[in-house]
Amino acid sequence: MIKHIIFDAFGTLFQVEKGASANAVLKHLNAFGHHPDADAFHAEWKSFYRKHTASFPFQTEREIFTARIRHFCEQYQVPGNAEKAAADMLAAAGKRPAYPDAKPVLDALKGQYCLHIASNTDNDVLQSVMHNQQIEVDHVFTSETFRCYKLSPSFYDQLIHQIHALPEECLFIGDSLEEDVLAPAAHGMKSLYLCRTASSVSANICSLSSLLELHDYLDAQL
Repeated sequence: MIKHIIFDAFGTLFQVEKGASANAVLKHLNAFGHHPDADAFHAEWKSFYRKHTASFPFQTEREIFTARIRHFCEQYQVPGNAEKAAADMLAAAGKRPAYPDAKPVLDALKGQYCLHIASNTDNDVLQSVMHNQQIEVDHVFTSETFRCYKLSPSFYDQLIHQIHALPEECLFIGDSLEEDVLAPAAHGMKSLYLCRTASSVSANICSLSSLLELHDYLDAQL
């Protein structure tokens, strides 16, 4: 029986602009006459991030963003204040709007389930966007809280321990197939893939195209 529902934050409850941070740096490089292939640049940008989220010792997103911007400025030999640019990117993340279905669904579920947010981000960023969008849940967990990122087994182990739940009592919902669906399922949790651009992903993957569909799923579990 589901008692706890865990939501990813960005891309699930809060809107995102795919590739926004990479595009900001790409625009900066363009201003100094550098025009790398956009697809290759985005791939390298993402690879840098994944490598550093899996590295030890733990680095916050602010530290990773700063290192990543500094890396590309040095690579292309252009000036840039990496600390300020990273701060601006994270400040922008804290101002992102919620999806229209987020608050109504959360409000409707309050009192019926224990609601949590578990996100790959820094505490201040998530606190800021939740405050700005008036989103409230029972508990909030971040990669900074757990000192590791999703896909690390420790992230999900700590989550289950912190909410004092059995894995089978938990439902994890998010827009990342690997981080929010497959990894939680590997830890014994139920999971749902939120794919807002398609109604179905695979016959083997439970998916939603909107959080508004969550009510029907939960009713079917009773």
